[in-house]
Amino acid sequence: TPTPPPGGITVALTSGAPQTGAISPPPPGYVHIGETQYTIQVPSGATQLKVDLNGNIDVDLYLRYGARIAIQNGVIVADFKSETTANNESITVTPGSSPALRAGLYYIAVGNYGPGDANITVTATVTGGSGNCSFTISPTSRNVAAAGILGAVNVTTSAGCNWTATSNANFITV
Repeated sequence: TPTPPPGGITVALTSGAPQTGAISPPPPGYVHIGETQYTIQVPSGATQLKVDLNGNIDVDLYLRYGARIAIQNGVIVADFKSETTANNESITVTPGSSPALRAGLYYIAVGNYGPGDANITVTATVTGGSGNCSFTISPTSRNVAAAGILGAVNVTTSAGCNWTATSNANFITV
């Protein structure tokens, strides 16, 4: 019998970036759904969402589109479930899955079957998709004397949009 999550903490994940966490132990014979749920943004045109869970004890993985994983009448409400007696779980969603992969926000929850505290790592990876990624850079320009300076540039983008900074000039270090 699942015990409901007591709060509403949400942690946004970046595609491919592992996130660690911990879940307190359940009462004997129960599963404890962690207070923290994770989200991953899937852009339009994505071809796959893969969520991997690694834990130190028996943990289960739940995935739901558009809403937090919930417990109704003692049943965990999720679109996808990976419930084995293993310490590792995985869910893969594609356009051919039922329900099919779609653009939007997915919620991820972890259940601890115990015994003891569960130390976990969750990784959600989105493949494909164009999304609506845009970015801003601040400042957009800077004048620098020949002696050089140390400086910073801020890059801001929407959740789920990955970016990398590189330099094509040997005198600029990123």
